Amino acid sequence: MLAMNNKCYNRSFYACARRISKSKVGLQVGSLIESQGQQISEDKDIVTHLNEYFSSVFTEEDLTNIPKNV
Repeated sequence: MLAMNNKCYNRSFYACARRISKSKVGLQVGSLIESQGQQISEDKDIVTHLNEYFSSVFTEEDLTNIPKNV
């Protein structure tokens, strides 16, 4: 129980939950299956595939009509 844990006794629940939930190991992404059904398992290929996907779903802002500060 949280209240009985000495390290968390005097802290708020959320502060304690954040401390406990911080991962000591880096996030690892498993294999991906692309749209054609091909499995991607090499780190470099996964990063490239995710970059291509995220680049395709986000738009670039039109910066030509931004008001200038006076």
